[in-house]
Amino acid sequence: MQKCFLINGCNGGLGLELTKRILADGDKVVGFGRSVIEDVYVRRHKSFSFYKLPCYSTEAFTDCFKLLKSAKNEVTHLILNGGSALGMTEVMETENLRNCFEANFFSHVELLRLTVDEMKDLECVCFVSSVSGSEAHGHPLYSAAKAAVLAYARSVGRFLSGKGVSVFSVSPGAFVANSGYWYDVSQADAVRYDNFVKSRLTVSSMPTANQVADFIYVLCQSHSVNMAGCDYRYDGGQGRSW
Repeated sequence: MQKCFLINGCNGGLGLELTKRILADGDKVVGFGRSVIEDVYVRRHKSFSFYKLPCYSTEAFTDCFKLLKSAKNEVTHLILNGGSALGMTEVMETENLRNCFEANFFSHVELLRLTVDEMKDLECVCFVSSVSGSEAHGHPLYSAAKAAVLAYARSVGRFLSGKGVSVFSVSPGAFVANSGYWYDVSQADAVRYDNFVKSRLTVSSMPTANQVADFIYVLCQSHSVNMAGCDYRYDGGQGRSW
């Protein structure tokens, strides 16, 4: 039976690689994003539908769900991807914290609520968090938002597993995606990039976005309600906590 994956933030990076991987395996993808899809393969694929959002808000999500239901798209898998440190430098500005939580956490919670309420065939939810959510990597406000994702996924997983929905989170470490942060570093400062790999990772190279996407897709394919909020690391040894 063909599955239908709803992915937000599918315009580039990990979200785009996930979309490609799922389409290649014969399943459907509904994508949400705030900019157009430039990838021709994805944009023209018969099993792909895209809804461009003016912003991540309750009103925008609700409008998209009306279109989804009119097109008879019944979502089976929700992947809550996306998020950013928003280029922040100041670590103690409350307004920055609000913006960071909106981008990385609150919009995902709202999208989950609508999906649970509207999609009767929902069977699996994946939160994309980060190793920054459990360790001191990256910007403090981004780390705080990703920690909230981990805590919420763990808690809501226990609730939804009782309704027959599998819930898990994935915490990638640094990875390379076209036009992503570490790709830009690798092109602009190869010495810095190599030093990070050698000093922070226990493997010989940084994973790519499509490798992370493959890992997430395998978990989605083999999901179980016993994954009641579990977190899975994919960090190349970058993390140090147990």
